Amino acid sequence: GRGEVAADRARSRNLTLAGQNAWWIDGDNYALVLDGNSTAAVDIGALNTTGSEDYLVEAWFRADKTQAGVASVLSTQKMDLRLDAKGRMEIELVSAQDTTVANVTNEDLRDDQWHHVAVNVLKSTNGGGVVYLDGQQRKLIAATAMPELYGAKMMLGNHRIMDPAALGIFSNERLKGAIDEVRIWKGRRTASVI
Repeated sequence: GRGEVAADRARSRNLTLAGQNAWWIDGDNYALVLDGNSTAAVDIGALNTTGSEDYLVEAWFRADKTQAGVASVLSTQKMDLRLDAKGRMEIELVSAQDTTVANVTNEDLRDDQWHHVAVNVLKSTNGGGVVYLDGQQRKLIAATAMPELYGAKMMLGNHRIMDPAALGIFSNERLKGAIDEVRIWKGRRTASVI
C-alpha cells in the first residue's frame, strides 16, 4: 500500500504525512485468507494455562461482506470468539457446568475492514475477562466465568467441536475473510499494551 494518511485503527489516531506516497509497505505481507471452506489450526498445547493464570489472545481479522451465518474468528475447546448471523461479535464460554454466550458489540463487522480483537483474562482478585475491539473495551466478564486457555489446537476461522456421542471432532462456523497477527501471551497484560 501507499498513501498520505497513516491511521492507527486500534487507537483511532491519524497522522497526516507531507507529500503524496509519503509512506509505503515494503516487502511482502501475508494474512491467512479464508474462503468460507478452508480453516487453519495453531498448536497451543504447550501454552495451556491453569484456572489461576492470566493470558491474552489477540488477532486482526477481516470478515467479507458476503459472510453468511455464524463465523468463528478464534476458537479453543473452552472459548469461541465469533460473529453471529448478523455480523455482531459475541463470545461463547464453555465450563464443566454450562455454556454461555455474551454479546460483545452490536455493530455488523462484515464490512471488509480490518478489526483488532483481544481477550485479556486477568484471574487475580480484582480481575476479569475483558474483550477489546479496535482498542476499545467492549465487554467485561467475571474472572470466575473465564475459562483457562485450554486445548490442543486454536482454530482460526472455524469452531472445532468435540462430540463424544459421535466419537469424533467436527467443525462449523467457517469465516469468509482473513486473519492476521494472532498472538497469545501468558501472563498479565494491561489495557495500555492492547
